[in-house]
Amino acid sequence: MLDTLIADPIKTPYEIACRKEDEIWFQNAIASVADNDKKRSILYHLYGLDNFPIKSMAELGRMFSITRERVRHIENNMLRKLRELCNRKVPTKIWLIINKKITLTNHP
Repeated sequence: MLDTLIADPIKTPYEIACRKEDEIWFQNAIASVADNDKKRSILYHLYGLDNFPIKSMAELGRMFSITRERVRHIENNMLRKLRELCNRKVPTKIWLIINKKITLTNHP
């Protein structure tokens, strides 16, 4: 956490703690909708979450020995499940964060 404080001195410790709490919630949300490591890894790589390197659908297809279309199908199912989860359980602030991550990230 010290590196975060040094890298962004304008943030208060409270803001940093809230950000970390949001990240933990998001990771738990993905874990709850992804029923295996492959699906979780696909989302993490497509959107560069948790410092995973961003990969294209074609790269992920080769990595997991599946088609690019299957990667797209997995992504769409996982995003649908996340949206459903968010509609039931998430405060508006976190829903906006998730929606922003989903809609602002473009991948090939």
